[in-house]
Amino acid sequence: MESELSLAGIIDILTRKIEEIEASVTENSELNELTRKQIYYLDIINQMQNPTLGELAQKLGLSKPSITVIIEKLVKAGYVVKVQSDADRRVSHIHIGDKGKIITKLHDDIHLKIKAFLTHSLNEQEIKQLTGILNKAVQV
Repeated sequence: MESELSLAGIIDILTRKIEEIEASVTENSELNELTRKQIYYLDIINQMQNPTLGELAQKLGLSKPSITVIIEKLVKAGYVVKVQSDADRRVSHIHIGDKGKIITKLHDDIHLKIKAFLTHSLNEQEIKQLTGILNKAVQV
């Protein structure tokens, strides 16, 4: 019978496996062009479905000027597009651009591979238990 690993040992294995999955997906891909934070920002923009600068700033807990700088860099690189609101021309919505859609798809692929790694040997009940435990663990 195999000996059980400590929580620290499990975290070490998970960290290494996640890094391997990320490396396998990001190798020779557009993900290498962005920082982890930029990928995170694209992911949040995608989840929020075309937020305004103010909405994004609030969600990320950053100032509107900080978000403006971040978004301008992503616009110049072609990852997002700013679109003026039809209702209020002073407001711009942030849309994921074509390059950004590629990035969010690759990022989603990473998450699906991590999920598969974590659940490949679990049955449905165990997956529900794991999900419940992880939800409890990440509550802030």
